[in-house]
Amino acid sequence: MQLRAEVVAFPEFILRHRIGIITTVVALVMDQAAKLAVMKTIPLWESWPKDGGFRLTHTANFGSTLDLFSGHTIALVIVSMIGIGVLMALHWPRPKTGVRIQVTFGLMLAGTVGNLIDRVIFGHVTDFIDVVPWFIFNVADVSILIGVISFAWDIPGEARRFLDDIKK
Repeated sequence: MQLRAEVVAFPEFILRHRIGIITTVVALVMDQAAKLAVMKTIPLWESWPKDGGFRLTHTANFGSTLDLFSGHTIALVIVSMIGIGVLMALHWPRPKTGVRIQVTFGLMLAGTVGNLIDRVIFGHVTDFIDVVPWFIFNVADVSILIGVISFAWDIPGEARRFLDDIKK
């Protein structure tokens, strides 16, 4: 098996992956707009409404999921940048991809970039979706989760298509 590296022109990439790009932009704008609205309207560490199974609670997460790696912002920024690089490396050279895989990669990219923006600008990620008894999360986290589940669901078919692409 011979691997061929193709340089894909940027305009061709945009045309080829336009649905994934639109998904990324829409999910990223939703994430950042929601976080901004929460930061402007709900004081840090407070909830609206005060009680209930679903509420908006403005928190600052200095770690990752479940507050793991708290206080290691620089390491999390580096891991996020590596994650973005891996997503781009897997997605960029593909000659063609279906709508579902474009949406999948778009969601994962938007979520990773959304939380990276928070870490770089604020030193933490703003979380606010509070579904009791689970942990508090944000739109970026939901985007990543949906993307990962969709990708895992499609791994066998996508792996076959990927191998077919590199054989050509």
